[in-house]
Amino acid sequence: LVIMNGKTVGIISFIFIIYLLLGAVLFHFIESPNELAKMEEAKEMRVELMANLTDMLTDDQIETIVTNLLKITAAGVNFLNMNETSPTNWDINSAFFFSGTVVTTIGFGNNAPSTQMGRNFCIIYALIGIPLCGFLLTGIGEKLGILAKKLEAMFYDRVTCGYPTLLRLTYISILL
Repeated sequence: LVIMNGKTVGIISFIFIIYLLLGAVLFHFIESPNELAKMEEAKEMRVELMANLTDMLTDDQIETIVTNLLKITAAGVNFLNMNETSPTNWDINSAFFFSGTVVTTIGFGNNAPSTQMGRNFCIIYALIGIPLCGFLLTGIGEKLGILAKKLEAMFYDRVTCGYPTLLRLTYISILL
């Protein structure tokens, strides 16, 4: 049983946060240009659609518009709820959240890289970040275990006055 000291856990925590921030910045710069281009394409399609609503659209035009809308939606752009102040999926805050979900193995959620470079980076990022997160959680778990034992000893001394049976009854009553 290897027990990390508090300084080691602090250093690993600092490295982990820097790793998340670095990942957020890189995901932002990799994915954001593609998303912004898709948003601009969606705006143009919206203007074209509104202009063509007064005319009769052919089946081919409707199919082209729907296909393009599906591609834009797959890239994470919300066509229906879009204006100049709409947040992007890859701003720094969203990218930081995404970075955290990757390394903690929570999963993508509603956001995932849409470019090949972003997907490749995500795999490499996870291969390094998941073990780093596990190492950090191990250190935190060890510290919490030590704290729990100290609290248990304090509880045993102060509440049960040294009677083990009373301690067991207290545990059972808490569980029930």
